Parts: sequence; C-alpha cells; structure tokens
Amino acid sequence: MANSGRWTAAELKYLDHLVGCYLTGILDDSDDEAERLTLRQYVARQLRCDPMRVTKRLKKGKMLANARLQANFNRRVYHKLIDYSALDVERLMALKDARNKFLAELESKVAKKEGSEPRVTRGYLSLSEQLNGAPGTHELQHEAHAMLLLRGNAEAVWTI
Repeated sequence: MANSGRWTAAELKYLDHLVGCYLTGILDDSDDEAERLTLRQYVARQLRCDPMRVTKRLKKGKMLANARLQANFNRRVYHKLIDYSALDVERLMALKDARNKFLAELESKVAKKEGSEPRVTRGYLSLSEQLNGAPGTHELQHEAHAMLLLRGNAEAVWTI
C-alpha cells in the first residue's frame, strides 16, 4: 500500500465524501466492487492504505459526512440507491473532484517519501565562455542598461 503516515487535508475531504456517498448508496457505476466490500475495506482501497489506518480514523461515535458512525461500521455493506436526485449527482461530482485532488496530493506525497523529486541541475560555464562571455550576455546587458535608463539612472552601471 502506498499511502501511510499523516492524513492530508485532501485525503480527509475525500474520506468525508467517500463515506457520505457510500452510506447514501450513490457511488459511481464503475465501483462495482463496492457491493462486495464493507465500508472499511472500500475506503481503504480507495485511499490506497491499510484498512487498520481507516479503522483508527473512523472511531465509534465519530461524526463524518453528517452522520454518526455506528459501532458496526466495519461490517456495514453497500446498498446501491436506484434513483439519483439532483443533490446526489452534485455529491458524486464533488466526490470525483475530491478524488482528483487526493490523487494529485498522493502522487506528490509518495514522490517525497521516495526522494524522487526532480533535481535542478545547473550548468557551468566553460573556460572559453568565462573569458569571452556566455552566449546571450550582450543582450542581457543591453536590457539591463535599458532598465536603468527607464529608472533614470543612466550613469549607473549594472553588470551581469
């Protein structure tokens, strides 16, 4: 499982939407696996984490998605709603939006853990470039001089 550690803000928001949609029975049609999974298992799969991490977060009596969780939330099975209202469609759109934000944040979280952030490499000037000036230096000096003229410091020197 890729996701562990502290809960991020995007993850908590996605968790809230997941639980709300699961309890209401309005999950996306592509989530056919939800009908065979308990709330704990489904949320753990969606958040890509250990189910125990979900259990620790969803404690008995906690308010989540405007509903108080019961002691048996680990055994609760999904029951699909047949007719969706306009409010249900809005909740599904909010769930998808929260999912996209969560996945983007999870990707950066995993990259930080693995230390695979792209490094910035800086090139060095060769000896000839140092003696003759780096390519494009003349244009930069001309632009710097023009900026000084605009500021009224024509006699000031700005070297690059």
